[in-house]
Amino acid sequence: MSFTYNMTDAWTDGSTYTAIKMNVTDTSSNAASLLMDLQVGGASKFSVGKGGVITFSGNIIAGTDNTYDIGAVGATRPRIVFVGTAIELSATAYIYFNARSQLKSSANGDFLLQNASASDFGSIKLGGLTSSFPALKRSTTTIQVRLADDSADAGLTALSISTSTAATFHTTTAALTDGAGVATGTLLTAPAAGNPTKWIGINDNGTTRYIPAW
Repeated sequence: MSFTYNMTDAWTDGSTYTAIKMNVTDTSSNAASLLMDLQVGGASKFSVGKGGVITFSGNIIAGTDNTYDIGAVGATRPRIVFVGTAIELSATAYIYFNARSQLKSSANGDFLLQNASASDFGSIKLGGLTSSFPALKRSTTTIQVRLADDSADAGLTALSISTSTAATFHTTTAALTDGAGVATGTLLTAPAAGNPTKWIGINDNGTTRYIPAW
């Protein structure tokens, strides 16, 4: 048993018209299997199944996978989508903020942040956009801790910081000031066993200098 509701517009003749069709179909003569099918031009766009032989009980299903949208860019958009459990995307899908940024999952447990053209990324601003808030900024292959308005560097607090190279521990943007020092012993000018045993390298505005460590 089935019921078909046809809505037509711009009727010219029996073969030239615009039609929207909604079918309510009992495919197995069982009221539990009622299917509501929204069709345009004879093609199924979205369907709602009640149960029975229709496996997607209560779900809204697109007529063709990965084909139809809800709303449009910049106009005729739904306002808020309320979700009770989860939003599940395919492995290649992403969240896109129109003409701004996109969020992808490049692998299991990984996030990929990119600009609108997927060619770069700017910064992650934490809490606000002014100098009262911090941000993480990409600069070529390094990460900078900056103020959210990008006006200056911001502080970083950590229990410890490990580096993968001994060449540079800290980089300054201005050269260190010369001054006289008072020593209790004689130091060598290059790392050597015993006097001292280790050196900490500092990049002094492009010049590597060393702090002795025993």
